[in-house]
Amino acid sequence: MTKFKVTATMDVGYEAIVEAPNERAAWDIAADSGMDDGTVDWVQVDQGHDWTLEDVSEATKTELLALQGEVLQKLTKLYDICINNSSEPDDSWFRIAGAISTAEDVVIQEIKYD
Repeated sequence: MTKFKVTATMDVGYEAIVEAPNERAAWDIAADSGMDDGTVDWVQVDQGHDWTLEDVSEATKTELLALQGEVLQKLTKLYDICINNSSEPDDSWFRIAGAISTAEDVVIQEIKYD
C-alpha cells in the first residue's frame, strides 16, 4: 500500500503580564517583545490547540527512512530510560523495556524491507 506524508500544524497558547499605561501600550510591548528577547515573560498555557491539516503527498523513500530513523532513536532513548530505572530483572521498567525492544525490532525490519 502507498505511504503518504501528511503535514499539520498546531497553535500553542502563551500569556504574559505586561506593565503598561493602557491596553494598546500593553499590546504594543507584547507584540514587539518576540518570544526570546526577555522583555516579556511569556508562559506556555496549553499543550496545543487548533490542529490544522496542511498538505498530503506521497512519501519519498528518503522521507520514510528519515522518519523510521527518528522513531528508532526515540524508542532507543525510551528503552535506555527503562533499563536504567529497572532495579530487578522482572519489574515493570524491565517489562516495558522488553515491549520497546520489540517495537525497535519492528522498525528495523521495516527499514530493511521497505
